[in-house]
Amino acid sequence: MNFIAQIRDDHQTDSIGWIGGCPPEILVETLSTLEDYRFYLTIQKKENPEKYISIFVHHDFNTRIDHDIFPDIAIQVFEHDASPESNASAFRLADLRKSDLSPFQHVHQSKFNFITYADQPKLIQEESYYFEHLQQDYEFYLQIDEDYYLDSTLQGSYIFAYGALYLFRHKHSHQIIAGFWQH
Repeated sequence: MNFIAQIRDDHQTDSIGWIGGCPPEILVETLSTLEDYRFYLTIQKKENPEKYISIFVHHDFNTRIDHDIFPDIAIQVFEHDASPESNASAFRLADLRKSDLSPFQHVHQSKFNFITYADQPKLIQEESYYFEHLQQDYEFYLQIDEDYYLDSTLQGSYIFAYGALYLFRHKHSHQIIAGFWQH
């Protein structure tokens, strides 16, 4: 079975994160090391509601596309405690309108959405080179798919070229990383 979270326009108290806007306050001290990166989203971890994942992408699309597979990927992933949104607007992605994320829903394994926790990813491209540096130490964790943006989510270019980002978890340390993105 899969667990999905959707983007929603309304602001409700049961939100498990947000896409767009400013990064979480808890990461403000880290931002000085991320001058070339912009905030993409924050989401609550399904297996531990006290912890969150925040994702930053390189601000330059050409850099993102040239560095799209682990270990050379221009995406930073941070795990952290719950935190409100900061006012660090310099780290916003200008093309994304801030939207909340719905609570996880338990769905059939064939159903995917914007955020999907699944046993296996739904890949856009099946080439094995995406997994070369991952298969020994990492397992698939979740995917984020731009196909599920709302019409109001994006006001310019797609962050992943109308693609999907795939996160992986280390088998022993459980550290979450960006494995690759496809379009």
